[in-house]
Amino acid sequence: MSERPMTPPTDKMRRLHAYFVEQFGEPEDLWVFDPTEVSNPAPYLRPTHVMVWPADDHCDVTTFQSIGMSERLMPGTRYYAEIHWGIRGHLNETERHAVAQRIADFCTYPFQHGIALDWWQVLADPGPLPHFPNCPHLLLHPDPADPDRSTLAEASGPIKLFYLIPITARENEILLTQGKQAFIDDLATREVDVLADRPAG
Repeated sequence: MSERPMTPPTDKMRRLHAYFVEQFGEPEDLWVFDPTEVSNPAPYLRPTHVMVWPADDHCDVTTFQSIGMSERLMPGTRYYAEIHWGIRGHLNETERHAVAQRIADFCTYPFQHGIALDWWQVLADPGPLPHFPNCPHLLLHPDPADPDRSTLAEASGPIKLFYLIPITARENEILLTQGKQAFIDDLATREVDVLADRPAG
């Protein structure tokens, strides 16, 4: 029995790949999650690539970037999306693959559930978040370093980059009950590193 052929990347995926290589350099890993690899895949699944730049002597953050989520509009939106996740620390290959798999899962989330996602939205129950055992919630954030880099121009429509920030139950409560500024002020006061796990309290 012959193997199923892999789905080739689209022109948009190739352009995004070139853009992120220009920004970050060639990735160490390029994980490909293709529904053709399984029998009877769910209808909401699409090919997703996850680029990975491991932490090194110059940067202690392992960076992940999806490609493929922006092949279709989320329900009720006029923008596309891709996912970016930075985790402080040196992750081995097995750990990087596990994170990449979760990113591929998140890329299907709006299509599986028929909902739109946007910045400052919190996924209350995203499932296990590797390397963040004390952070049960997931905030979708613009680029914390440069918000102007949070949207990419594409002929088919803008692509929003969702930066994943795992947050604790306490941080989620502050955001929901007191608003964005109170949430930001609390993180600043406590000098929280949002790229790393932290105590739940």
